Amino acid sequence: MQKHSEIQRIQQDQGIINNSQAFRIKSAMVLYELEKTLGDFVVMETINVADLPSKTVQDIREREIQKVGSFDDLTPAKIVSATYLDEIFGLALSIAKGRPEEKYLLALRKLFDVLEVFSIRNAISHPNRPFHPSYWHRIAAIATDPAIDKLQFRKISRAFMDAEDGRLVSPPETWMNAPIWSLPNNLPEQFDHDITGLIARQREVDELNKLIRNDRLNLIAIVAPGGTGKTALLLHALQEVVLSPQSTEWLDRILYFSSKTEFLTSEGIVNQNLVTSSIDGIRCSISKVFQEEGSLDSLSFEDACRQFSSERILLCLDNLETILRDEPGQFDLFYRELPREWRVIVTSRVTVNSATIMPLKPLSLSGAKALAWSYLSKRGGERISEDEIETLVKICDMNPLGIRLTIDGFIIEKKSLSEMQAIAKQQVIDFSYRNLIDALPPIVHELLECLFVESEPVSRTTACILLKKDLDEISEAFSQIRGTSLVTRTPGQAEERYTLSSSIRDFLIIRPLNINARNAIQDELRKTKQLVSEIAKSQQNSVVRQILVGKISRSFQVQG
Repeated sequence: MQKHSEIQRIQQDQGIINNSQAFRIKSAMVLYELEKTLGDFVVMETINVADLPSKTVQDIREREIQKVGSFDDLTPAKIVSATYLDEIFGLALSIAKGRPEEKYLLALRKLFDVLEVFSIRNAISHPNRPFHPSYWHRIAAIATDPAIDKLQFRKISRAFMDAEDGRLVSPPETWMNAPIWSLPNNLPEQFDHDITGLIARQREVDELNKLIRNDRLNLIAIVAPGGTGKTALLLHALQEVVLSPQSTEWLDRILYFSSKTEFLTSEGIVNQNLVTSSIDGIRCSISKVFQEEGSLDSLSFEDACRQFSSERILLCLDNLETILRDEPGQFDLFYRELPREWRVIVTSRVTVNSATIMPLKPLSLSGAKALAWSYLSKRGGERISEDEIETLVKICDMNPLGIRLTIDGFIIEKKSLSEMQAIAKQQVIDFSYRNLIDALPPIVHELLECLFVESEPVSRTTACILLKKDLDEISEAFSQIRGTSLVTRTPGQAEERYTLSSSIRDFLIIRPLNINARNAIQDELRKTKQLVSEIAKSQQNSVVRQILVGKISRSFQVQG
């Protein structure tokens, strides 16, 4: 019976994969024909290259020369053959300006934006990523829109009918695998989260996109413990930026560098040496990008900053916590050296001075379970129960890295789920918080010990009393952890209060930060509670005395 159930599950999964591939091919058939039809419209209606928008032609020429070293742009057909989908639309609109076709092309272009067709085109070019059925229905809406008939784009309608009738023919492979747009960038081709995609983080992606697009924010920091998914979130958002034609309105280039020196695997922590694990290394890497692009023998960081000072560059520095810990003050100096037009976004386990902080919390329970199910399925693991999945993600504190490590050990090392949960939890706790905690000053260590000892939410006033520090010191300590996921803030009528997150509490059980401070706080709490008890007892005795006096007084009055 169990074997039969497993066969059914495999068949069901295979059916989903086959349907997904069918939707991909059907969508590709229509989009490919639409792109060809728009290109044919431009070529047929253009007498010479001078009739096309000069800026678009110049951008295409520069891009092609950068790719292959030369470009023959003497004919409209050559220009069209080198365009991206969005550029073809722009060329078509410029040719149709003032003509009846302009109205229908504008309607079609608006529909493209509303239905996010450029994202669908991107999904087609990534065959290993999920292709949602809704993508095909959006493409179908384009193919059947009245504007297609008005423009007499009959080949698009024919491609749609063939796709609907199951006469599937994939477009050329070179077109299928080509991206629709690519803002200049050096992002890694493979992402750690590619196996599952970014799950249950859409709200965070939207929030990050708003921050990135806000040109008044020059320094942004995504702050969270290790394994929470900072890098995955950043790369996902950046990938959307580089594949969006609208990005050129506010950005010219993305530079990405990782300073990650530690990787946590199911076998433990693996270290690696990187050039970009220091500020000087980042300077060298930035100059090297421009040096190789310009085929120059040498280019200093200072020269690169001067030559490209007018470019709107988004500089992304991933896993910056080691630099912030080992080279305090060096990042501030480096940041001040950058051109005014350059903006910086970092991920870190520690806060970054004067940055706009975006704290990243663990996944929700439902999101963590969805990640676990997806990862288990993609890794080919045996099906486990709903209760086991929920127990797994809760023990891992909804930490994505902990969930993946637990499943890896369960599948690869054939360890029991309970055994892997205990191992992964301990590894992730240490990996997540070690750098973050070590980078904090002693006063913050004492504050964390205070939050650890006191089970109730702690205000700044209470922390001053327990730690015997002045308000300025305590306020500064709170400001350093307020933007992290170490603590949870509870608003109050008088003043806000803070409690430790469950994961850092587990960490402090194993690794006290300041045992003397912990003991002193415990003594202070005992004294405080004893004093409160004595006051309460004294007040109670006072009330009893008042009651007795009242009774005696009334007794005398009765006798009188």
